[in-house]
Amino acid sequence: MATRGRTPEGRCEVARLLPRPTCGGAPSPPLTSVFPTHFQPNAILKTFLPSKNDGMSQHQKSLYLKLILGLPIPALFQNSPICPCGQQNDGLGCHRIHCRQNAGKAFKPAHEVVVQALKRKHPRTGFRTVDNDNELRANHAHLTSKKRGDLATFSNSDFRFYDSISRLPRPEAIADVKMVSLVNSQGTWTPARSRHKDKIENPGLVQQEQIKINKHAAFYSPIGYAFFSFVVSCFGSFGPTAVRCLFSLADLKLLQHGSFLLDRALTQ
Repeated sequence: MATRGRTPEGRCEVARLLPRPTCGGAPSPPLTSVFPTHFQPNAILKTFLPSKNDGMSQHQKSLYLKLILGLPIPALFQNSPICPCGQQNDGLGCHRIHCRQNAGKAFKPAHEVVVQALKRKHPRTGFRTVDNDNELRANHAHLTSKKRGDLATFSNSDFRFYDSISRLPRPEAIADVKMVSLVNSQGTWTPARSRHKDKIENPGLVQQEQIKINKHAAFYSPIGYAFFSFVVSCFGSFGPTAVRCLFSLADLKLLQHGSFLLDRALTQ
């Protein structure tokens, strides 16, 4: 990592993969703690032991580590440098992350896995959630375009979501999940504005959050919803709002458990 940090491109890659603090405060969802929460991308690798059947295989872990470290990845076919899609295969595997005939086809299933995981987390702290697309379209969509997020969540407690548009706390919120790769198919880690389209190519986690906010927040606020984007990268990194969301849910669960123990002690 030290060697790769000598160039602007390398520093951008290192910045996207190294641990970072996420502060509490107003951004939705709010963190009760005023201290920064330190999040370590790729910490999940610590749980991938070779003896575990439900973790990565040795081959998968080898490819993943080579991808992070920038080491050459073996070609799919030793006698051809061409991907089955017809494009040139790069030696670092960046094309394969995006190719629809390789890892690129896994982005949609990964998106659904994250949505379902987020859905399961909320009811544990007393939230009601809706992820059915027909119900979201009918009852929780933009009034004009009918665009919608991935999950509607409703608080049954004092917990509130911060609406960045009205700057008001809301008991109802819409979450939208986004899977990103952080590196494009040419192996470029730095974001750049497209010369052909008015948008950022290869946005980072924070930039992708803002893209989602621009798309949804102003349309949901007038009908009483807060909005937050839940951005996850295929390298194991979470966007700052996703980190705040998970830690806020854990914080709320801890407070609820403390209240439960106190009530039980008082009644005994």
